[in-house]
Amino acid sequence: MVCIYCGQKTKIINSRAQRRTHATWRRHRCTACNQLFTTQEQVDLAVSASFIAKDGSIHPFNRQHLLQSLYDSLKHRPHALTEALDLTDTVIAKLLPQIKAAGWSRQAVVETAQQVLANFDKAAATAYRAYHPGS
Repeated sequence: MVCIYCGQKTKIINSRAQRRTHATWRRHRCTACNQLFTTQEQVDLAVSASFIAKDGSIHPFNRQHLLQSLYDSLKHRPHALTEALDLTDTVIAKLLPQIKAAGWSRQAVVETAQQVLANFDKAAATAYRAYHPGS
């Protein structure tokens, strides 16, 4: 990676795997200007994972669609956006071990999201279930 300050080469001085988000945190030091900066590395799900719709068609996985559906279910809460962002990460973390060659089925995504919401807020889980019935 190149330095964000001067564009020269950097050296990784610390790296840690983040279990919950399946990301890697890295601390970089520039070999020229000696500045420090941090990066987060994670899988690009839009390129690496697919979503298999009800009709069998395959689409790139879209994190924003999942986030929006969770947010819509949490609108009754005062911190709905922050909670939806965190719950989106939780749903994806639970989905990653279930990924198949073609991606995730709609049913797997819906069931995982419903389970996560049910553990967090029963009213939100009910709202989500109303708009995303199982297969």
